[in-house]
Amino acid sequence: MQGKKTYQEKLFACFSLSERVPKDNFYRQLGGVLDLEYLYGLTRAYYGTS
Repeated sequence: MQGKKTYQEKLFACFSLSERVPKDNFYRQLGGVLDLEYLYGLTRAYYGTS
C-alpha cells in the first residue's frame, strides 16, 4: 500500500543554549571563575515565590 505523508511543522523545537555557546566564550569562562551564588540570597526579597 502506498501512502503519502503530509509535512507538519513541529510546534516546539529542542533547543539548548549551552550547546550553542562556544566553550571559549568569555562569559562562560567568567562564570566558571566567579562564584555568584551569594547573589541569590541578596536578591530573594525582590522576586516572587512559586
